[in-house]
Amino acid sequence: MINPFETIDARLSNIENLLLDLKHLPKETSERPNTDELLTVQDAAIFLRLSVPTVYGLISKGDLPV
Repeated sequence: MINPFETIDARLSNIENLLLDLKHLPKETSERPNTDELLTVQDAAIFLRLSVPTVYGLISKGDLPV
């Protein structure tokens, strides 16, 4: 019979190794627009990785400055 604590220990070790791998991955560098540059709604949606209607919704709620 398999000891459940050994199974749990093995799975936790696997999770720990995966987290360490993620920690040591190089960080992505995203292109950030110049702070003085104005974006269109389409450009803002691409930059924020949101849909255009979502950007319009955020604007109408006042959550996204225009």
